[in-house]
Amino acid sequence: MVLLLQLLLPSKIGGDIIKYFGTDGIRGHIDKNINSQIAYNVGKAIAYDIVNNNYPKCVLIGKDTRTSGDLLSYSLASGLMDYGIDVHIIGIISTGGVSYLTSILKVGYGVMITASHNPPDMNGIKIMDRLGYKINADICSRLEEYMDKDIPTSLQKGKLYFSNDYVKLYENALKSIVRDINGYNIVIDTSFGSMGEIAPKVLKSLGANVICIHTDIDKGHIVNSQCGALYPQKLREEVLFHKCDIGIGFDGDADRLVIVLNDGTILSGDEFLYVMAKYLNSHNKLNAKCVVGTIMTNMGLEKSLAKYDIKLIRTPVGDTNVIEEIRNNNLSLGGESSGHICLPKLNTTCDAFMNALYLLKIQKENDIKGFLIDFVKYPQLLKSFPVSERTKKVIREECFVKYIENMSNQYDIRIVVRPSGTENLLRVMVEGNDNKLIDDVLKKIIKKIKKIEKDGVM
Repeated sequence: MVLLLQLLLPSKIGGDIIKYFGTDGIRGHIDKNINSQIAYNVGKAIAYDIVNNNYPKCVLIGKDTRTSGDLLSYSLASGLMDYGIDVHIIGIISTGGVSYLTSILKVGYGVMITASHNPPDMNGIKIMDRLGYKINADICSRLEEYMDKDIPTSLQKGKLYFSNDYVKLYENALKSIVRDINGYNIVIDTSFGSMGEIAPKVLKSLGANVICIHTDIDKGHIVNSQCGALYPQKLREEVLFHKCDIGIGFDGDADRLVIVLNDGTILSGDEFLYVMAKYLNSHNKLNAKCVVGTIMTNMGLEKSLAKYDIKLIRTPVGDTNVIEEIRNNNLSLGGESSGHICLPKLNTTCDAFMNALYLLKIQKENDIKGFLIDFVKYPQLLKSFPVSERTKKVIREECFVKYIENMSNQYDIRIVVRPSGTENLLRVMVEGNDNKLIDDVLKKIIKKIKKIEKDGVM
């Protein structure tokens, strides 16, 4: 089977080594990798880019529930206003909410203050362009340059606005996806994150009976802590205990989704893609009969889709890469195994709640379990662990690449070795149709990497 190896190259955008931006904006531990000065400089950079390109002199800023959110929001707003840009503070909302509002309002940029699924001591800055898409490599490169540039402030300062009307616009868009779910019994776990108020409110307005867990938005200091999309066991327990129809779980900024069915089955990205692909295909709405996944997408999904003549296109890891492929080829659906799903007919980014509502729409018409009856998922093991920069250098060398290639060919399995784009970790994934085999291979690879870590050579 063909090897998929994502090398540990230094992060680059626009051909240059990046200083601030990663695969999904700027992210790090508060006061270590990200602070008020960096946020101010991001505001300055966005403002300079707006002026240079004659974009509307207005920026939207939303945030999740982290306690550092206000610090970064107002620091970034200060940078914008210092350079003549008006700022509209949305408050607590999802990343999808900021993307949606940016796409429908005439603003220069949208910004979300969040570290997504990461722990509460981290935070970050996600930036959306005027169309509501996460900024591309060219814009990242420009902003990096402007952040460190000495730019005179504007004599005409920007203004700061607050309004609940923006959240209401987003809520109306959510309610339009599925008209009513009267009598549905739903457990929702928002991970103490950004959708703690919005999601239950919308579900109740659509007629659902809602049981809320981990929805308190005043507990941002424990966002993502043993709950939500990353830890769905509590959600599963509640669904089974209350005999609910479905359970819905998000991460901190609600771009990652997990679903629990009434029998306790936990669904994530690969299952969502399969259900949505079959549903869209049955309604002749799956453009080019193609679905976009990543190098981490399960081979079982690819083979299961092929039975319906649906092709899977793989990209590097990262929802930005998935969405770029969708846009470039005018496709209808894409996503990651982690639960980041993009339906461009709904939003310009991965919106966990919009996707959940769309799955409820499908459930109303056809039982989701029926769509999954012929889905066969391959065993897949993933291990993440920190390694030194010295080890990363050795792993980039041809001898290690050949070692992985040979192992992949020898055992007829799929192996991915890649750095995390959001954390200082190395990830190793092994996939095949034999549980014991992939476990043995994973152990061999980890043993080899640990030896490199110890000795400094292959």
